[in-house]
Amino acid sequence: ELGIGAYTLSGDNYPWRIPVQNDAERMRIFRMGGVEGMLAQGVYNPENAAILKELQLADLDSEPKKREEYPWLAAYQSAGREALSGYLGTELEQNYAKLESVLAQFKAGQEKIWLRRLGNEDTDLWYDEKDFSQISVLVLEWTHGISGKFAGVDVPILLSSTPAETREYRLARGRNANADTAFITMVIELEQAKLEARAQSAKIIVSKSCELLTYDQYKQQMAAGR
Repeated sequence: ELGIGAYTLSGDNYPWRIPVQNDAERMRIFRMGGVEGMLAQGVYNPENAAILKELQLADLDSEPKKREEYPWLAAYQSAGREALSGYLGTELEQNYAKLESVLAQFKAGQEKIWLRRLGNEDTDLWYDEKDFSQISVLVLEWTHGISGKFAGVDVPILLSSTPAETREYRLARGRNANADTAFITMVIELEQAKLEARAQSAKIIVSKSCELLTYDQYKQQMAAGR
């Protein structure tokens, strides 16, 4: 509205893997970590392994309610959750260096920059050359924008959203076929915890109703939204 050229850059183009591959890697890490946890807790045996296999085939191994039927599953889910947390939002999942390079080129005044594009198929990886000659403001839209794992963000902004709101948004946009599963719910919870841990570094926090929040108000909102 002020006539200032702006461009919104989606950070979703900068993970190492396309969505379906990244979902598979997340699941692999969770399950491998879970089995290691069962071994460490002394609850791994052929009988439990066979039951676990059936739960995995039905995509129920991350379902919390299943712990009531199989108490040993608590060790599996706890260890798997910890292993998954060590992957989500890290340099193992996201190509922060590549994104930081784009921000550096923009700040250096480079007029044309090759931007990475990432689709849903193995062959959906390409680059578009964007003309930034009339762009003065670059808006990075990304869950990991306040992760602190890369340089170049001058005004970190947190768009506040509770896990329940995030889940409803995922379901509404239909991004993933498994959006309404216990596993994805766990992923959202872990990512939310990482966001909340970094929230204090945001210079601006905005609620879903477009109100500016203080850090304390944000914490209260998150606590109420659980």
